[in-house]
Amino acid sequence: MTVTEFVDHLFAGYAATPELADFKAEVLANLNDRIADLEAGGASPAEALARAQDELGDISDLAQQLAGRRAQDVFASMYLRQRVRPTTAQLLSYILAGTAVVAGLTLVAVGLIMPWPIGVVAVVAVVLLALPIGAATAVALTQETTNNMPMRQGRALAYGTGVFLILAGLGVAGVLLTDAADRWVAALAVGLPLVVGGTGLLTFLGVTQTNRKKPWLRARMEQDQQAASAWQPGSESDERWARFGVFNIALWLTATALFVLGGSVFGFRYSWVVFLVAIAGTMLLVGWGLKGSLTAAQVGTSASAPADDGPVSRAPAAR
Repeated sequence: MTVTEFVDHLFAGYAATPELADFKAEVLANLNDRIADLEAGGASPAEALARAQDELGDISDLAQQLAGRRAQDVFASMYLRQRVRPTTAQLLSYILAGTAVVAGLTLVAVGLIMPWPIGVVAVVAVVLLALPIGAATAVALTQETTNNMPMRQGRALAYGTGVFLILAGLGVAGVLLTDAADRWVAALAVGLPLVVGGTGLLTFLGVTQTNRKKPWLRARMEQDQQAASAWQPGSESDERWARFGVFNIALWLTATALFVLGGSVFGFRYSWVVFLVAIAGTMLLVGWGLKGSLTAAQVGTSASAPADDGPVSRAPAAR
């Protein structure tokens, strides 16, 4: 076996990439140099080749990493080829919704400072805050994206309605409590049914929602999951996210108790601040969970088999 045949056999089975080709050429050059040095020292060609092979060591791990970059390149090219941009009408709807939200926040703040009649402020909060965000949610879900198929208009409208009900309930309750802390009964009477109704609607939609991911992306995700399972069996990722769920539930139960206790003692005008702290705590817990999952995700990406970069058909709107 010649040096070239040995190197070809060494790199057989790996996906061809520019990085791997450079590495292969470098290995061949180093082997030839080493064989020349050994022959100059008196070794026969066969002895020099055998000794150079033994000294080379195991390069399979590095070759696998370099070959794995092809899967990443294919996935990136698929992503760029299938990018779907929003239409002009969708962009205009987002701009109008954002403008309405900014105007609504401004008017609500002015109405509470002036003050305006509390009913007027509540209507402004519903019309210029909750309604635009709910409408933007519905429009966004009917849009085909790079990763997701478009949702049917009726189902998207139901999602938008759920978001609107929750925001309307929170907005009206917040306006009432900010105006007068002793209006918590009225705030609960108006806001709670809206929030519960919206939450129930979104829960139903979420439970019955089908997978909107495009087929090529689902196949890619399955490859990554299989690779991650093969490389890190029994990793800490699942345990870490289980602890995240327990800690997050404890955090929000504590925040709710402090909200009720603080509102009863000091008034509900300021006790809602505990929920901001709870949101910040949830974000910290999410970061902590992602930190443990990052390694598995990276391993899964690098170890996945090369993806097929052929044309991908578009599927109809998801349920």
